[in-house]
Amino acid sequence: MVLYEDIGCNVVCLRSSFIGDWALILVKFFNLVMRMRGGCFFITSLPLLIFFMFVGILPFQAFAVENSLLGERSLSNSTALIGGQASATFYRLGAGDVINITVYGEEDLSRVKYRLPDSGLIMFPFGEVRALDMTIAELESAIENGLRGNYLLNPRVSVSMDEYRPFFINGQVAKPGAYPYQAGLTVRMAVSIAGGLKERASERSIFVQREKDLMHTKEEINMDGLVYPGDTVTVEESFF
Repeated sequence: MVLYEDIGCNVVCLRSSFIGDWALILVKFFNLVMRMRGGCFFITSLPLLIFFMFVGILPFQAFAVENSLLGERSLSNSTALIGGQASATFYRLGAGDVINITVYGEEDLSRVKYRLPDSGLIMFPFGEVRALDMTIAELESAIENGLRGNYLLNPRVSVSMDEYRPFFINGQVAKPGAYPYQAGLTVRMAVSIAGGLKERASERSIFVQREKDLMHTKEEINMDGLVYPGDTVTVEESFF
């Protein structure tokens, strides 16, 4: 329940989606009027009450509906981005990623097709920037902060992905090996990239080892499961 106050008329309205709550508005208004002007003023103030009920309450209800729709839309978009893991907002850089760094007006400070080493370090005149596990936006800010002051007055930096670090697929596929990651990659897509399944491959016996899992645990995964950069997919052989 949200409070709405009109200062000029000293009217307090309660926005609610339940019709029963409108009675509370009437009671509050009646009590307020009785304290301020006496009961006889209530009848002449009734049109004013109705006016504020429609002018004050309905916009808040419309605002609430709009916010609800925006919230659902935002949640849907966020879910899609997280699932793909390729959004500049959510994607975390790692060793093997190839990026482009543009420092506007300073070509000698820019980097084209720079592949992040295992250390994740990028060298600049002000020192090192460790890009591992950073988002694109975080890396841009880190470079700008390092350049600002002693090197540039107002640096503008843009970082873009050129090539994602690879995923790995082995076992019963035609061409096992490492392949560049693609947004929204699934096991089915990974198998297709690797030339398809061999004759003895089992679609019911596929495992993935996540790059982020330090224990390298093998998780069972189906053909529609998502594969992320650095993951290793293994297709087992069928014995039947």
